[in-house]
Amino acid sequence: MGGELIVNLSNCRSAGLNPKSVADALELLNLNCERLRKTRQDRRDNINTWLVPLLDGLLADAHLVPAQRQQTLGLLIAGRLQTDNFGSLRAWWTTERNALGPDADFWISDNQGMFV
Repeated sequence: MGGELIVNLSNCRSAGLNPKSVADALELLNLNCERLRKTRQDRRDNINTWLVPLLDGLLADAHLVPAQRQQTLGLLIAGRLQTDNFGSLRAWWTTERNALGPDADFWISDNQGMFV
């Protein structure tokens, strides 16, 4: 992904949305303008440069028991995705959530109360 927003046909179907309408909305709102596209790409690159290797090293560390790995993984993800003291999400939260992959989805499921 080069920072562009794309229509996910499966998600549109699940939500009962017309993919063409979603694509039209992206265009109307100019959500793939260069400034926004570049910022999304920079955020994703930042995570891929420092956080993903850290997570890979953590998961490969034979000195940690599985519970310790999971706890540390949760702390790293929480540092990027948890709400602030006012209950607000960080800027570019969805970009970071997407870059963190399935582990972020598990963390979000385990912390649903934070997002009410």
